[in-house]
Amino acid sequence: MRGRAALVVGAMIAGIGLAAPAVAAPSINGAGSATVAQEVTDPTPGPEVACQAVLTIAAQWPGGYQGVVTVTNVSSVPIRWRVVITFPDGTTITLPPGFVVARNGTSWWVHPPMWAEILPPGASASVSFVAGTTGAHTAPTVTCVATPV
Repeated sequence: MRGRAALVVGAMIAGIGLAAPAVAAPSINGAGSATVAQEVTDPTPGPEVACQAVLTIAAQWPGGYQGVVTVTNVSSVPIRWRVVITFPDGTTITLPPGFVVARNGTSWWVHPPMWAEILPPGASASVSFVAGTTGAHTAPTVTCVATPV
């Protein structure tokens, strides 16, 4: 199905010890939150779709942390979703079984399992990951990509 696709970049950093300037990559060592949003549309007529991704740092330790990305369908129609997580150079991640991951430079494209890829309007899904880092922890940016079903 062809349609208008929207890309919403959203990074809301919350949780254990995060600092998050609104325009720069947030540091995980302070306290606060940041939200960045941008919409890109395809001129092809059809249903308008969008999703929002929120990153929460669940735990952290020297050399790594656990993150949870929650994706919400903010459209009025069902969507297929995926998330792009962009880390500072040198970060590695581990995801639960069933998620398909493709890496391009510092960006990790995370595709949900087939049974979880469609979100009805207003529904949410989450993916947890463990990040291994070298040096200071810097929170990644998250981008949710929605396509019409």
